[in-house]
Amino acid sequence: MHEVLNQNLFFVEEHIGLLKAANNYDVYNPRTQEMIIICREENLSLGTKFTRFSFFKNNSGFDIIVRTQDGDKLLRVKRKGGVKSQQIPIEVLDENDQLVGKIQPKTTPKGDFEVFDSEGTLQYTLNKTGDTEFTFAKDDQNLASISKKWAGASKELLTTADNYLLQIMVTVPENDPLRQVIFASVLAIDMVLYE
Repeated sequence: MHEVLNQNLFFVEEHIGLLKAANNYDVYNPRTQEMIIICREENLSLGTKFTRFSFFKNNSGFDIIVRTQDGDKLLRVKRKGGVKSQQIPIEVLDENDQLVGKIQPKTTPKGDFEVFDSEGTLQYTLNKTGDTEFTFAKDDQNLASISKKWAGASKELLTTADNYLLQIMVTVPENDPLRQVIFASVLAIDMVLYE
């Protein structure tokens, strides 16, 4: 795993676009304001592009590649599209496209998720704790928090672009594959709940 994911604080900024099919994000170190990670839907099919501009936008799949500024692949976050795509788990794959976990939206209106390991065992929860706050936890231990940040009136009203602050707790060991899953949960929240 790349050392950039050993940081504990990330600011995730979605690209602005009125008529955009692809969802792209830039990730910054909030302390230095330096861009450290780029997240792109690199291989968007024509069918997915069409679906993104229709009433079936929420049924479209996604495949987001997460890379360092130098182009090194960090992870991949993907979900197949379909009629009941909201019930399809989101796969988190490492830099070698090996499954490290799955994020499953719950079928409740609150906006909670269940997080499974690569073997399919429920390990963590991703719960919405406020209007725009989420907690990534195991049992009663908080492992990370995610906050959707106000982006300004013009951006909020005219686009679907959102900003998030991810804080991973120091109790999560460096180089632990869990960090990839926690980072992917920010993209999952945006793609499932706010697109």
